[in-house]
This record gives sequence, structure tokens and C-alpha cells, in this order.
Amino acid sequence: MGDVFMVASGKGGVGKTTLCAMFGSQFARMDKTVVMLDTDFGLRNLDLYFHLENKIIYNLVDVLKGVCSYRQALLPLDSNRTFYIMPGSRNYDFSLPEDAFSCLIEKLKAQFDIVLIDTPAGITPIHQAMFPYVDQALVVVTMSQASLADALSFCHVLQKQGLPARLIFNQMGPDMAKRRNRSRLQEMARHAFHAEYLGSLPDMHKKCAMPSDFLTRGKEILPICRTILMPAKETE
Repeated sequence: MGDVFMVASGKGGVGKTTLCAMFGSQFARMDKTVVMLDTDFGLRNLDLYFHLENKIIYNLVDVLKGVCSYRQALLPLDSNRTFYIMPGSRNYDFSLPEDAFSCLIEKLKAQFDIVLIDTPAGITPIHQAMFPYVDQALVVVTMSQASLADALSFCHVLQKQGLPARLIFNQMGPDMAKRRNRSRLQEMARHAFHAEYLGSLPDMHKKCAMPSDFLTRGKEILPICRTILMPAKETE
């Protein structure tokens, strides 16, 4: 059975969807079978990273409503058909039906090694509905005061749910790449957030002109993906 990873953030604009696309691409390069779900209903854009916006016939909402089978909504992202995306919907008013979602997750876990869920920013009813089916939460945060505060709130919610929180610091400046600053981030994650530090990533927007450019940057993302596949550590 596969593992289910929620990619989340307290605040929007921190690179959550970008990292979800990068994680999926890197896991596929690591010979894992991968499916990505876009649950940011109304604001879907995970498909844009793979230039699929004009190829979508069915989406996740169609599956959960019983309009189509889950296989009909899967779009392959590689020639070996081991890497897929199930795109989201432009429907803003959709509420996640827990029974249908649970059934879908069980089917996907039986078929794939990794199920990656790109979630909306913040703490929403969608998150609350999917918490019981998630193995780990990958929380993306930047060093802005608003992002740190919102990520802290999100981690508190995860702790109440009994879910391990694993923190990724994104859009870091050059100084944060130094060893002493990485140690500071580790201490912050452990003591302030009671979360495991997975790693930090530089601000790549200046180097990447198009969304698809991010997917080739395996050098930065590979160590984090390797750590994600290891069991989560207990935090204080």
C-alpha cells in the first residue's frame, strides 16, 4: 500500500504547488509510482506545470461525484505510465465528501507508491475532511512573519490530529544556505513548531521563467525527497 502525503501551507504564495509538482517529478525519477491530486478547488493550477490545461476532460470533482471512474480522470505524465495527475476543478463551492474521498484514496494507495495531495492554503474544511486519510503533512513555509505565524497555527492543528508535521523552508535567500543558518532552521522547526525539519530551498523564481522549468531542478529537491521517504522523527 502506498503512502499519502499532504502538501500544505498556512499562507498562500509560499510555493506549495510548485513544490508538490517538483516532489512528484523527483519521486518518479526515483522509480516510484506517483499520483498527484489537486484539491485546491476553484484555484487549480497544478496541471499548468505539466502543460495539461487543454487536455483535461474529467477531474477530481467528477470522480467524487460519481460522474466518471477514477481511472478516467488520471492523466499520465510519463511514457511508462507510472506518474499521473488527477486535476482539480474550477468549482469553488465543492465540499469534500468523506466517504467518496476515502474510497478514492484506498484505490490510489493500492495502485501507487506515493499519493501527493496539493491542498488549498490555510486551514479549511477540505483539510479537516482529509486528515484521517493522510500519513504525513509536508508544511511549506517562508521566513515572512505572516507565513511563520500561519504555519505555526497549521502545525498546532496537525498535532491535535496526531499527524506528524514535517517542515520545508522555501524561497530562502543566499545567507540561509550557510550551515549555521540551516542549524537555526532545524532548531526553530523542532522547538517552535514541534515539527521535523526536512530542508530549505532557495528562491528559484529568478532562475525559472516558466512553471515547467522548476521540474528539472532535481539537485535542490532530491535530498528532501529522500528524507520524506524515511519515517518521520518524533519531535518534542
